[in-house]
Amino acid sequence: HLLGLLLIAGVLLVVYGSLIEPHYRSGYFPVIAMMGLGLGGVGFLLSALFTLDWLSLFAIYAISDIGWRLYGDDAGLRGLLIRGFPPVHQLRDIYAAVTHGRPIPPEPFWWIVTYGAACFVIALVVISRRRLATN
Repeated sequence: HLLGLLLIAGVLLVVYGSLIEPHYRSGYFPVIAMMGLGLGGVGFLLSALFTLDWLSLFAIYAISDIGWRLYGDDAGLRGLLIRGFPPVHQLRDIYAAVTHGRPIPPEPFWWIVTYGAACFVIALVVISRRRLATN
């Protein structure tokens, strides 16, 4: 799936460059791969656990984004709970870096990749013990 995502992203980049503005940012493909691994890992885990995986992925993404903004620096229970959610609040810095041709910040990049990889491994453990969630 990741190779397909990168292939489609490459085609879209060529179409965009042909029709709108010819340019290529060096961070484009690493960020697309990061999104595929990061959010794909979370999505795979949700698929292993629930039948409404895409709806739950959207809910997790929204809760994460809002929660990290509100409670990311909180030293209490809310801050502790939000740290268990994906670090989607870091995506804006990564997107801004690619958009403006700056180097990709490594800490948020690897944080998202590692979180997605951990979710992927947990999903493999879940499906090794039972079938994927089905309707």
